[in-house]
Amino acid sequence: MQIEHTQVAIVGGGPAGLMLAIELGCRGIACVVLEEDITLPVFPKANATSSRTMEHYRRRGFADEIRALGLPPDHAQDVMYCTRLNGTEMARFRIPSSSQAAERSAFGDYGANTWPTPELPHRAQQMYIEPILKRQAERYPSVRVCFGRRVTGLAVQEQGALLEVENVAGGERSRVQARYVVGCDGARSLVRKSLGIRHTGESEEEREFFGGQMLSVFFRSPDLYKVIDKPRAWQYWVVNPQQRGLLLSIDGVDTFLLCVQLKKGQVESDIDVAAVSRAVAGAPFSMEIIAQGPWLAGYTLVAERFSTGPVFLAGDAAHLFTPTGGMGYNTSIDDVVNLGWKLAAVLQGWAPPQLLDSYEAERKPIAERNTAFARRMADSIGHVAVPAHLEMDNAAGSTARAAVGAELAQHVRNEFNIPGLQLGLRYTGSGIVAHETAHGNRAPPADDPNHYIPTGHPGGRAPHLEVAERSLLDLYGRDFTLAVFDDSAADAWEAAAARLGLPLTVLHLDNGFARALYGAKLALIRPDHHIAWRGDHASNAEAVLRMASGWGLSKDYEETNMQASTGNAAAAPARRPGVIAVHSVHQFVYTVPDLDVAEKFYTTFGLDVRRTPKTLQLYTYGHPNCWAEIHQGGTLKRMEYVTYGIYAEDEAAFRERIAKAGLAAEPHPLSDGTGLWVRDPDGYALQLKVAPKVMASVKSVATPEPVVPRGAGAAPARSRHPKVHPRRLSHILRFTPDVLAMVKFHEEMLGCRLSDRSGEGIAFVHGVHGSDHHLVAFAKSHAPGLHHSSWDVGSVNDVGAGSENMKDHGYTNGWGVGRHVLGSNYFYYVQDPWGSFCEYSYDIDFIPADLDWQAGDHPPEDSFYLWGPAVPDYFVANCEFPLPAQELSKAA
Repeated sequence: MQIEHTQVAIVGGGPAGLMLAIELGCRGIACVVLEEDITLPVFPKANATSSRTMEHYRRRGFADEIRALGLPPDHAQDVMYCTRLNGTEMARFRIPSSSQAAERSAFGDYGANTWPTPELPHRAQQMYIEPILKRQAERYPSVRVCFGRRVTGLAVQEQGALLEVENVAGGERSRVQARYVVGCDGARSLVRKSLGIRHTGESEEEREFFGGQMLSVFFRSPDLYKVIDKPRAWQYWVVNPQQRGLLLSIDGVDTFLLCVQLKKGQVESDIDVAAVSRAVAGAPFSMEIIAQGPWLAGYTLVAERFSTGPVFLAGDAAHLFTPTGGMGYNTSIDDVVNLGWKLAAVLQGWAPPQLLDSYEAERKPIAERNTAFARRMADSIGHVAVPAHLEMDNAAGSTARAAVGAELAQHVRNEFNIPGLQLGLRYTGSGIVAHETAHGNRAPPADDPNHYIPTGHPGGRAPHLEVAERSLLDLYGRDFTLAVFDDSAADAWEAAAARLGLPLTVLHLDNGFARALYGAKLALIRPDHHIAWRGDHASNAEAVLRMASGWGLSKDYEETNMQASTGNAAAAPARRPGVIAVHSVHQFVYTVPDLDVAEKFYTTFGLDVRRTPKTLQLYTYGHPNCWAEIHQGGTLKRMEYVTYGIYAEDEAAFRERIAKAGLAAEPHPLSDGTGLWVRDPDGYALQLKVAPKVMASVKSVATPEPVVPRGAGAAPARSRHPKVHPRRLSHILRFTPDVLAMVKFHEEMLGCRLSDRSGEGIAFVHGVHGSDHHLVAFAKSHAPGLHHSSWDVGSVNDVGAGSENMKDHGYTNGWGVGRHVLGSNYFYYVQDPWGSFCEYSYDIDFIPADLDWQAGDHPPEDSFYLWGPAVPDYFVANCEFPLPAQELSKAA
């Protein structure tokens, strides 16, 4: 059966699924949208696009396309309440037309200053909006939108999930393997049910209106507007003792949607649509029914959790609304905007997987908040008492209409003038938002649906301000933005972002109004335009960026390895002053015969293996760097090139050094072509690239042992031992025909220094800007190649448990457990399917940037181990360039 691989699989191609694809696509994340419907919807559903959703569409550049949809530009978007469509109007809430909203020429009953946003709410049917969302998603090369493909099964795996997929038209079956899956598949979500997640809250609450079984009738009528003898509106609510109903103008010309409630026990076939329509209108009119269908109102449901492992819920799969307030579809859009940048950050490696925990922590409270509001509004309209004499043409009838009209006028203000609900959401208590105790001695404003006070409090939406005829929101970058509202320098922020690999736009805007609005000179704006942090200065920019990108949530992340936030920078400098040298093995790249075999091996080894259409990328959990990239090719494993990280200020000196030595090389065909390229003595092209320092700057610390109660055993049951996950790359060891030539090259050209060697048989070199005992080592062989990569773990126990896990999975060839003399680390080497090795390494010696290590020339036996099992013969074989049998016998 065919298996398709992707980074993110999105189940459901409605607004939530398509907007998630847009958020991922604009960041280059490979994703596939699986939608069982063959075509886009043609029946009206959601019809109110919130101000916040319009801001999200504006961020992605297509808000104007959305605002052009729906009613004609000059058609009022009012909400009106009447006894019948040709009867007495009792209340009206005036809402500007789309042209007035775009031009900001009129504000109706919103008021000119109550919605401080560049995008007022808009009214257009979901069936008009989805084609634009689909078209926008399909613009991105990394996105595949697949309609007519039904997901029939979901299996959660250790490193992702496997989806069973069926072609709706032909019945063909296939599978999709994804690192992450997001269920945007609606109220009856297969994804949610597969995870065993239940909804909590209220369902099928009964009301006189908007509670229980409803019927929607989509129809065309060229003469209905003649019956409605009142100024145009978007919604017409009919309230009378005989029949209540809601009429929506779809195109402002001749198409409408009528919603009526069925009485208890009624079914769709019991309804005489023509008679009900006349009762709502108060007069006959021509009516061509396009489609009709029942639905249930009265839901206030939120999923008990929003994720399980690599699978997430969004939209109606996570929460279900009664449509009052129009927040169901809009809450869904906000969900995926929140989740989209976080998935991209983790997949791109500049945030840890724990960042994804913040999705539920931030969005579930908002879902509960918004469903609670919708329920209150449903109660407010659904329980309006309708006197029997409401339509009588006498004083009693007039008094009743005035009283009901006053109640409805208050209701409509509460339901539709909701800038606080749409713009005032705040991620209170989020672990990736700075917690203020009393910034400026002002508490954040109350969460009031009907009132919005712009504020710079962290967690809230970044306030809008018009700057030089542009919204401040338009000036923020795609990912993180540091807004500088005075003349403060941002060098420390840019340097910290570079070290973390975090995409950061710095916006210099010396503006007193913005400074006063945000309440600080500096504000860190997240990709979803929520404020992560604000302040007048940041003594530790890297600590703020790490908090905002989720590193503070990571239990596995080794705090000391990014020293800028620990106070260790002074004790262990990040670089040796005045020395031009590489600082990290940033990445090594090689080819293997079979990517599927490689994925299985490295996943079992405990790495975070991420698959792209053409490569495997090797990460470690809790670290942002992609340590290795594997391409498919050839019949043997083959090392292609190594990338060394350098500091930006050293780039010119390296370029001059390479040119003077005459060792410039062409970029490797598998590379991105950037950086400087130099040829080493073995003929390999090496890439020198400005990049964050990813190798350790202080010695690795042991993983803390759990506290064991007295009288209990310290070792867990083998079946319950957690899987070993290496924390980072420690070093690589290369085969070479000339060890001393490689050492000389790395010293003179790359600025490394010899740590130790054993004659001409093996040598270890370290980075002078602080590194483990060796960044790279060289062992003598008849040909070049990669012997092993070494991965740091947190204990001797991890070394042993890792070795046993690999044996349990069939990887039985290896060497260890033992301890080295040179480097002092505890080790276990496991042989990969192509004859080279991966090493679990613990407690290797560390050489800080301010220490001159005394290199030694050691006896051959010390180049192997202090203690451990005998070295197997296959351990020293060069499997990239194997010797013929006769040569092997001579070598032996």
